[in-house]
Amino acid sequence: MNLSKREESLMDYFWCSEKPLTADELEKELAEKGWNHAAIFRTIKSLEEKNFINVVGVERHNKQYARLFSPAISQEAYYTNYLLEKRMPNNVLERISAAMLGVGNRGDKKEEVIERLENIIQEMKKEGENVE
Repeated sequence: MNLSKREESLMDYFWCSEKPLTADELEKELAEKGWNHAAIFRTIKSLEEKNFINVVGVERHNKQYARLFSPAISQEAYYTNYLLEKRMPNNVLERISAAMLGVGNRGDKKEEVIERLENIIQEMKKEGENVE
C-alpha cells in the first residue's frame, strides 16, 4: 500500500524518532513547516487505518492523556514493498542494493564491499536479538 506525500512526510518523523511520539509532539515539531492540528490528526488517523503506525502507550500531558504512536513498518520494509508492488524484479533490487553499497565502482575493492555487507549482517543480527 502506498503513502501519500503528506503521509510519507509524517512517517519520516516516526522513522527518524528514537521514541514513540504523541500528536502534540508532532504538532510542535511540524508547526513551522506549515502543518496544522487538523492535518496532523487526519494524517495520523489515515496512517493508523493503513496499519503504518500503532498506538504503543499513553502519556499524561497536563490533565489529559495522549496516545503514543510508533511505526508498525520500517522505512526499509516500506520502500522494498513499494518497489515490489511496482513489479520491480528481484534481480533489479539486488543490483540497486549492490550499487548503493558501491559494488561495481572501480575505486572500491571487493574486501571493502564484503566488509560493508558483513557489518550490515551483524547489525541485522543484533536487531533480531533485541526483538526476541
